[in-house]
Parts: sequence; structure tokens; C-alpha cells
Amino acid sequence: MGIANQFPFMHNCRFKNQEREELSLFGPCHPGEIIREELLPRLNLSRKALAIKLGVSYSTACKLLKERKRVSPKLALALAKLSGTSMLYWLLMQAHHDAWLAEHRGVGPLNSDWGLHPAHLSG
Repeated sequence: MGIANQFPFMHNCRFKNQEREELSLFGPCHPGEIIREELLPRLNLSRKALAIKLGVSYSTACKLLKERKRVSPKLALALAKLSGTSMLYWLLMQAHHDAWLAEHRGVGPLNSDWGLHPAHLSG
């Protein structure tokens, strides 16, 4: 089963037609990619409008869209309400992305090699 079939939102994700080997090479999408490529165009929202609807700062919304901010439970709830999906959908997508990074790059939120500024790891 392809990644696009597992996550219906991902029909235009960069891994749509890629094989499993390529997915393991590049990893699963960060939720920010789905928001940027799928949700914003579908809802015809700007970054500023997204920030307002999610109840976050413009800076936080931009970091999320640039895949430099993790989806917290609070943010997942706001995304679920906005997108018509579930909170768990967003949290699992973030967890899948994090697990791939930890497995393939030996980095994770608890490791200083995560590649993100510590402020990006907070909810």
C-alpha cells in the first residue's frame, strides 16, 4: 500500500509515486509539507490567515510551513478543526516523521543533533 493510500491528504505529496525504498531514503512528509502543499491551497489561505485560524503567531505558522516546527497536541487540535481531520492524524504524521529521522539519521527531539533550534521543539 502506497503512502498516498495510507494518508489521503498526501495525494500530491512528493512521495506519491515513489517506491518504498525511496520513501526510506527521503523519509515521510513533515506535517508542514502537507499543510503547505494541500491544506493552504484547498482552503485558499495565506500564511497570515493560517496563523490566525490556528491561534499562533505568524512566525510559528511560517516555521511550521518550512518544516522547522513540530506539531504539538495543541497545534494538532487546531489543525484537526481547520482541516476536518482528527488530532491523531496530525500527531501520528509528526511521530512518523520524527521516528524516521531518529532511525535513519540517529537524531530526535531528545538528541542535540536533531538539527533544529531547541525552541522549535516546544509545542
